[in-house]
Amino acid sequence: MGPAWIEGHHRAGLAGLYSSQVAMRWPYLIMGILFLVCVEIAFAAVWRLLSLSGSGTVFTAKAMPCVNWVLGCAAIATALTVLVSLCFLISGWHDATMPAMDYYTIALVLGVAVSPKSDSCC
Repeated sequence: MGPAWIEGHHRAGLAGLYSSQVAMRWPYLIMGILFLVCVEIAFAAVWRLLSLSGSGTVFTAKAMPCVNWVLGCAAIATALTVLVSLCFLISGWHDATMPAMDYYTIALVLGVAVSPKSDSCC
């Protein structure tokens, strides 16, 4: 047990910290569960790829469906992250209880997530 104000925030979650997020409790929960489903599906596909590597067929057409599942799950998880960040920004725009640091940190993360990537590396 900690101080009462910590316990209150822990029980209330995000809605306890920011009053603008009360209505978003269920959409955030659903998007979080969908994110975890994507992670579990990707783990299963990677497991299959690892089993294919034991038999030496990891670089064949047999492995492509697993690779496609991993890439699809990564794309969906990224889209869910962008959607949650966007919802947080839109719903918290006029929230006086939200510190500017939290708001602009989420805006920065959203900007990095949707920024176009360069093909040149190093």
